[in-house]
Amino acid sequence: MIDETTDLLGLRRPGAEHAHAMPLIGRTEECSILAEMLAGCVRGSGQMATVGGHAGVGKTRLAEELRRHSDRTYGDGVTWLWGGAEAHAPRGFQAVRQALGSFLSHRGLLPSEMSFYELQTTLARTLLDETDLARREIDDTSEALARFLTGPDDTPGCHKVWDAEQAKSAALHALHAFFLGLAWRQPTVLVMDDYHWADTPTAQLAWRLAEVADQAPLFLVALYRPPIDGERGGLLAAGGKLDARCAALYLEDLDPCAAVELTQSLTRIDPISEALASAVLYRCGGNPLLIEETLRPLVDGEMTEERLLTTPVPTTVQEAVRRRLATLPVEARETLGVASVIGPRFSVELLRTVSADPMRVGSALGELRRRQLVVEQVSRAQKLFAFRHVLLREAVYESLPETERTRVHLAVARALEEGSERDIAEQVGEIGLHYAAADVRGKAVEYLVAAGNRDRALYANESAVEHYEGALDTLRRDDDPEQDKKRILDLTIRVGGIRARLGDIGMAEARFIEAIALARELGCDAEYLGRLMARLADAQFWQQRKEEARATTREGLLLVGDREGSPARVALLACLCSTLQHLPSRSQRDDAIDELEAALVDVPYFGGVAEAYYRVACARMYRARRRPSLWPQALQCLMKMEALCRQHGDGRGLARCYHGMADLYVAREREPGQAIKFFERSLEQAIYLSDMRLIFEGHLELAHIIMVSDGPMDEAEKHIHAGVAAMRRLEAASGYVALAPERFELIGDEYGRRGHYAQATEFWIRSVQCGASAFLHRRLLMKLEWRYITEGRHDEFPALCRELRHRIGPAPGSALRYPYLRPADPSSAFIVRDRAYALSTGESGPWRWVDPVGGGARELDAGVGLMVTAPIKAVGRMEPPECPHLLRPISGAFAAETVLRDLDQAAGGLLLWATEDEYAVVGKWFYGARDIRTVTCAGGDPGTVGRGLLPTGDLLY
Repeated sequence: MIDETTDLLGLRRPGAEHAHAMPLIGRTEECSILAEMLAGCVRGSGQMATVGGHAGVGKTRLAEELRRHSDRTYGDGVTWLWGGAEAHAPRGFQAVRQALGSFLSHRGLLPSEMSFYELQTTLARTLLDETDLARREIDDTSEALARFLTGPDDTPGCHKVWDAEQAKSAALHALHAFFLGLAWRQPTVLVMDDYHWADTPTAQLAWRLAEVADQAPLFLVALYRPPIDGERGGLLAAGGKLDARCAALYLEDLDPCAAVELTQSLTRIDPISEALASAVLYRCGGNPLLIEETLRPLVDGEMTEERLLTTPVPTTVQEAVRRRLATLPVEARETLGVASVIGPRFSVELLRTVSADPMRVGSALGELRRRQLVVEQVSRAQKLFAFRHVLLREAVYESLPETERTRVHLAVARALEEGSERDIAEQVGEIGLHYAAADVRGKAVEYLVAAGNRDRALYANESAVEHYEGALDTLRRDDDPEQDKKRILDLTIRVGGIRARLGDIGMAEARFIEAIALARELGCDAEYLGRLMARLADAQFWQQRKEEARATTREGLLLVGDREGSPARVALLACLCSTLQHLPSRSQRDDAIDELEAALVDVPYFGGVAEAYYRVACARMYRARRRPSLWPQALQCLMKMEALCRQHGDGRGLARCYHGMADLYVAREREPGQAIKFFERSLEQAIYLSDMRLIFEGHLELAHIIMVSDGPMDEAEKHIHAGVAAMRRLEAASGYVALAPERFELIGDEYGRRGHYAQATEFWIRSVQCGASAFLHRRLLMKLEWRYITEGRHDEFPALCRELRHRIGPAPGSALRYPYLRPADPSSAFIVRDRAYALSTGESGPWRWVDPVGGGARELDAGVGLMVTAPIKAVGRMEPPECPHLLRPISGAFAAETVLRDLDQAAGGLLLWATEDEYAVVGKWFYGARDIRTVTCAGGDPGTVGRGLLPTGDLLY
């Protein structure tokens, strides 16, 4: 099925135009979609396509057909780059390195044979000729690409973590600029094959290119096998910005007609016999690779049709491959077996080193190429080969006896160890995996941990987790694991921390629980246990289990005690403040913050100190809303936090610090430009760290402040779509995303303010569906109710409420509690004025107004009523108001007559202030006549003030 006129990098080999090209069968619709998208790219608009499907279904073949269509239709008018990801790739950006290396080699550039400065100069000339980058951009990009290709920046031990972060940042920026520069010069297609194996840096680059693909004629094509998740999975949700210019294709098996057509094309027998067609359909289904491998002996003339029919047809691709391997000469079969242990790609030099008969490797490779089992890759630095399909390699590997596999793994590991220091540094993970497979546990753990440390320093978080987990599995297989418990504890904590950063909170919590149990078993001190309990509580908090998180922090505080300068105590207090932030009791929050602030005085720097400073700064900002003299203290706290993070290279702390500074500008200075600048710095830092929570928050906060300041909607929507995609990745990992409901509600409010009601409704519904407190749900439902009634969709809102009822308890004043009122139903409106009132409500019965000053109470029959409250303390509390297009403020100092006069031009509504710190919008929208009443004070008799006709309009508060 794979056309041998192109190699795995998608580059034509000499004479390819004369070779026979296998026709693509049964993919007409998919070919048409991709061809149309390519035409759109040529016309100047960015495109993105994801092509998924199980192994052997023809994903790569489909992309190759698109390449041939491009050559026939546009000639050299389209630039093609093709790279493939690999499992356990030794270096970051593996797919991109392949694509870039192939691009450069076809222009006579061999980075491995050039010095850094020679490569930088040559790259600058190439970028000048091949891209539309500005001269200054070319200088910066060529330097960063030269460092990226020569590879010193990701050699373990050569740089501190802070430098490694800067190296990754520079590589991301340079590659981003390179691909966009190519596209600006002429339409460019970038194919990432086996994207399900893409490492974290590659996934981040793909994500960035997808975000800006509308700015240049760049066509990004990602081929993947399910399942796909984490950083890689986010690309599948990135198409919102491109709308119609994004296609998510999934290839299923061929239908029976297409399978028969493929059989005819492969065998060149027309018509094929009914017996052959039946055998292929019955055993192979519609998997193209399985059909091809089944028919290969017939195509190669090794069997007649009669003999093929009498031979049991394989039921899996692996079985078909094993049967085909049985026909190989012994030396070719042995060479292929050794190559399968090395990996999907292998060099001739390494293959000769570990083979039993090095002299026969060349002839064996020739036979394997002739039979289309391996293909040669373009590389002048060394001779590289690759398996034609990953399933071929897997089948060959599984066919080897276990003792043979172990022997070859050990030989490969030792051969790689004998390489240069730089080669060892690049392949440290590969060496560890080979030693692990050879059951040499000491060296396996050593190299796997080194690989994890390298990946962790570069913020390649998913790769780091894979290597650390591999080391943990190896340690647990030890005959005497007792001596390795301290090492297991250390790696377990590292894995938990990285998984938390990736948003896989459930797995992080499991690791921290395991670590706490192991630490108790090892007799670790209270300080150590307290730090672990703080991390466990944080994981529980981000899963919306706040009561459990509070219990865990208090248990940890009892364990740690009141020792001064205790990092564990600071971490636990910071977590406790997080869990208390939504409680109505301000005194508990204030006491916890004061205690945290006092504990920070003498504490030495540790990993969680930045979060503690952030909590104190947020508390000071909150207090400063009532006491403006506290603003300088909040700023001072954030500046101290920034200095500490810079001094100790705490990138995550810096991201939080910039986020806090942006919040400060929003709340105090009301300077959106400065706020946007700090939000952008926070988001950029979060992207470098691969911190999904910070990425999610950063994108949506940026979108909100851009919309609030009436900035460009296309810029805001870019961040909205990126934030939504990040939320989906977090949701897939942990099932719940803290802060998502609040962020989506704010976005919906801003859409509503601009009059984009369809988008506002979409984000309000999304906010409800994300899950939050009943308090927030009631407020959202009233906004949704207003929109549905305004649009005349009277039957849809009750249906929505029924759908969401399991998420929300009975909400006074909402359609969940009272029947939906028809236009003919009259109702009363009560206006409370002159004093600050709070509302007390129960599961049933009338509402009760409570006067917090006099302590009196008065019950009012509001079962079918409409209420407008105007507490004195509400004045100026919401600026800007949640929905300024809906809400107009009224003060408790207003006379009832003034309110009534306003009601003549406005529909009734309700703003309900639940407590001093919290509020809820709970309202009804009606038609027809109203009885309007006023309550002058608690305990007074309501008197009828007037009666009037209230048209549907603005909501009052």
